[in-house]
Amino acid sequence: MKKLIYKTILILFVFIANPLVFSQYKVIYEMKWKSNKKDTIYNKELCALVINTDYTASFQSLENFKRDSLQTVIVTNYFKNENNDLRLPDDRTNANFTTLIVKNRISGKISSEEKLFTNVYITNCDQSLKWELLNEDSPNFFGYSVRKAKLSFGGRNWIAFYTSEIPFQEGPYKFGGLPGLILKMYDDAEDYFFEIKAITKETNNLEQRNFSYNKINLTHRKWMDFWEKYNVQPSMIFANLNTEETTFVIDGQDVNNKNVKESYDKREKERLSKFENPIEPIPACN
Repeated sequence: MKKLIYKTILILFVFIANPLVFSQYKVIYEMKWKSNKKDTIYNKELCALVINTDYTASFQSLENFKRDSLQTVIVTNYFKNENNDLRLPDDRTNANFTTLIVKNRISGKISSEEKLFTNVYITNCDQSLKWELLNEDSPNFFGYSVRKAKLSFGGRNWIAFYTSEIPFQEGPYKFGGLPGLILKMYDDAEDYFFEIKAITKETNNLEQRNFSYNKINLTHRKWMDFWEKYNVQPSMIFANLNTEETTFVIDGQDVNNKNVKESYDKREKERLSKFENPIEPIPACN
């Protein structure tokens, strides 16, 4: 924990020394959640919040962040040196939380991206977070003085602890808009927790994260319809995928192979079962 305190104190010094110069920062949160409300054991996953200089930010699992960062480096270098072979990293990861969220604090738009084999499904939503700022005393976190706020969002009542000593109006998942960075957050049922673990000043580029994927933009309603079917049979996305010119494979086998479909269904259903108790029981975007 001391390591985090030292890093954040250094970053705070940068802000004080030159408050008009803002660079890019990466904040690591631990996301902890119950797969089912009856569970007593929590799943845990590290997630990365990337705060940009233009009042935008992205949030995703740390493992997928590393994959997307690596792909961007590989693709960028390929176009600089076209004589090289383009070898993309394996897009399969062990991440449970697979959504990438892109937030724009100026427009209020939130985009969600979900990569499923050859496609990335993108939905957009205009969301206004109506926080209630509380005046009650709150304990210090990681050496920072914090304030408390409440929010009703996605069918849950959330409690957030934020600090104005780190002047970013950002936080985990889709949350943000408070007068400072959210350090800790949980819902009143204690099904979901987010807690900061580290913050670093660094430059990251995810621009080529969707290179080689087909981009499919869906309305929220169409996405929900698709997602409901996917949860029943994930391998549905392989239907009509192959053409006379192209055959898609997983581990060298045609995606239409029965064993491939069964293996994919089993793997995806196991991951999806960890979110039977979803973070948004009532989707905030209609």
